[in-house]
Amino acid sequence: MKGTTVYSPILRGKEGEVRALGSLEPKTQNLVLPMLDVPVYDVNKLSEKLCQLVDHIGRTWGTAHPLLFDMSRYQPEAVTPDGSHPIELLFEQARQRKLLAIPVTGPEEDRGPGDRYLKAVRDIAKRQQRGLGLRVAFDDYRSITILRPILDETLETLASEPGEVDLYLDAGPVAKLALGDAPIAKLIEGTANAAKLASAMEFRSITFVGTSIPDSVGPQYNSRPCRVPRIELEAWRLLQSNREVPNIHFGDYGVMSPLQSDSGGSRPPSRIRLSTASEHVLFRAEPDAYLHLRSTVSRSPVMKEQVNSWGRRCLLGQGVAGPGNATDWVARDTNASLETTCRSVLKHVGEPVRVPPIDIRRVGTNAWRQEGLDLPSQQPDAQ
Repeated sequence: MKGTTVYSPILRGKEGEVRALGSLEPKTQNLVLPMLDVPVYDVNKLSEKLCQLVDHIGRTWGTAHPLLFDMSRYQPEAVTPDGSHPIELLFEQARQRKLLAIPVTGPEEDRGPGDRYLKAVRDIAKRQQRGLGLRVAFDDYRSITILRPILDETLETLASEPGEVDLYLDAGPVAKLALGDAPIAKLIEGTANAAKLASAMEFRSITFVGTSIPDSVGPQYNSRPCRVPRIELEAWRLLQSNREVPNIHFGDYGVMSPLQSDSGGSRPPSRIRLSTASEHVLFRAEPDAYLHLRSTVSRSPVMKEQVNSWGRRCLLGQGVAGPGNATDWVARDTNASLETTCRSVLKHVGEPVRVPPIDIRRVGTNAWRQEGLDLPSQQPDAQ
């Protein structure tokens, strides 16, 4: 099951992202193990909203492929009306819908105060026997002298062996990391050392996650795209090319910043966000100008770098009527990005294949800135 996984994106568990996953090509579904970070819902509507989310996933992503759920946005003291943690309610509904769901947590210092969330994940993993996911932020894994006690203490609280755990080395927005001089080298060095430790401890899988997507793109880009080098993908390629570094999967955040708020606000601008093997290309326009923006993007050279996908076809105006809404835009952009990124990752690991499959049945017993990142400056589109 998921024996060919090479790419593990972390996405918001909202309608657009779920629709994007459900619209992946069958081959891509076999290569992707997604993690959904569940949005925060009003406690009085929590059961209804989680039920809708689970049902939507069942109808789109389906029940044949595994996925991971995290609730990192929830407070540790969050409770459902019956007194349980929301993640327990989520996984009960996932069980009823027959989803192949895997719970995710972070260390207690990230999910506390207290170990209530971790123990809820522990109990879910024990019942399901599918293992669990563990996300560790860069500041916690940049030094193995910091990382080792965090891993030991977290595994003890989770009553889990490393062989039952998929470890996510989550650098988050790479532009926000305080890396000083030679930031890319320090990102790679910290991740490589953490991966070596995780491999020695025999974690079930290791995934490096990061993103270069900014929190927002201002109106100065209404006339030209914002081009952002994919530092996260290049860092992973360099890690994979180093034969001293253990096998490591790649993950990102799709086309959304993990720091973007779930809450609504003023009417959003028209957006089209595309990814290539080397950069994110972010287009925007006034709220009522989506069709014009889509026409402009369809003629842009970056569209030729998108693999054939449902999202790309929508962006070319095939099979869609009208501009759609912000949720539609997220679904199209995310789908196109996932397909293109997955193909880029597969191309890199294809010759030779160094990344082993993630087998969830193998349970063991034992405000954004680019300054200072050594990045090329953003350049307007050549058109």
